[in-house]
Amino acid sequence: MKKNSVIGILFKNTFFLGIVIISFLITFNDAHSEETQFITIDNKNYKKLDFKKSGMFYGVKKGGKNIRGVFAFPKDKAGNKSTWYGLYTGNFNSLWKGYYKHTYSDGGIVYQYVEYKLDKNREVLKNDEIFLMNDQYPISKEDFNKVKKYIQYDIKIPFQLEEKVPDDIAELLKTNDNLIKSNKDLKLNVNSENYYALVIGNNNYMHFDKLNAATNDAKAVSEILEKKYGFEVSLLLNADYEKTVNTIYSLTKKLKSQDNLLIYYAGHGELDKAENRGYWLPVDANEELRSKWISNSFIVDRIKATKAKHVLLVVDSCFSGTLLRSGNNGLKKSNINKNYIQRLKNKKTRLVITSGGNEPVVDSEGGQHSLFAFKFLDTLKNNNNVINSQILFENIRGYVVSNASQTPEISVVHKSGHDGGDFLFFSNNKWTNLQNF
Repeated sequence: MKKNSVIGILFKNTFFLGIVIISFLITFNDAHSEETQFITIDNKNYKKLDFKKSGMFYGVKKGGKNIRGVFAFPKDKAGNKSTWYGLYTGNFNSLWKGYYKHTYSDGGIVYQYVEYKLDKNREVLKNDEIFLMNDQYPISKEDFNKVKKYIQYDIKIPFQLEEKVPDDIAELLKTNDNLIKSNKDLKLNVNSENYYALVIGNNNYMHFDKLNAATNDAKAVSEILEKKYGFEVSLLLNADYEKTVNTIYSLTKKLKSQDNLLIYYAGHGELDKAENRGYWLPVDANEELRSKWISNSFIVDRIKATKAKHVLLVVDSCFSGTLLRSGNNGLKKSNINKNYIQRLKNKKTRLVITSGGNEPVVDSEGGQHSLFAFKFLDTLKNNNNVINSQILFENIRGYVVSNASQTPEISVVHKSGHDGGDFLFFSNNKWTNLQNF
């Protein structure tokens, strides 16, 4: 090899290394520039930690492993870049809980808090190579500036932040859209909550007229919830009393406070006028012997008992209106704005959408689905971001009222502990791609 070639290669490598070092120093300039050894927050002093640079990591190590600090991931092929400020599990430098700054090639920036789920060995839990989360939420730029400062001090994570939402909800939606387009090697659950659905469809009644569309409705609802919205779905087709009741009971019992539950029922319904109580009819229900009728009071009791934070009933049957609170439905039309989603994380939700009031409803008009189910499916199919129950309902009601002699209704489930929340459907963003770590 010629001498000038060797010099050229050395110059090229040295130049590249210099660029990397300059880039790294720029990335951590804000975090490294703070010289104060103590910081006072709410009249309490916090000591500055001994942060040191190690490759792309800047922070505290123990036994050669990252414990707390900042890590700058390299750019992906699309030019997007993520930087992590937070804690590590101590195992193979895995991230645990802290804050991301996602910078996109188009200049967009999103800030996000994330806490990953750990097993007893402090390894991040995975489901089919998908890293699972306990919690996540977007934060504002102002709060992220606090993060950059607080990360260096002996302050417990999460830091004392005031805002946990971005300046505009479009940023949140952009988070989902852009991260999906980024690195395809790793998928992470961006919804800290789990979504479950129980979908029931009954056609083949033993003692009542058979229906045409209920099982088709249930199959289609199950498919769209699972494939487009990331629900874990239990599908019951032509189920008897015992199977239906036991499934409702076991599912509502196992759910936790971070869970969401949707129950969709398509089948016969009946009204006992003397009791003013509605019933769902499993396929073995008998018109004379009512021991196998499932009362609305049982459904409401199970919704009261479940720990799930958000519950939505969708009922496509006759006489389903007795599930509704009488009078004003207590709901306000809310825009999905910068405060709306975060507020829902703390608000208990117990809502019901019915295909009609205390009246008969149409099974089908010769098509594959009932009118109610058709518009329910159509609305979810055409949603590409996030939709709440009120918007979903408005689409259904306008269509059904124009095409049938029935009026869908929405309200709070009667005496179920509703606390002003709502049920959100996130399209194609339950699993969002982030930079591999």
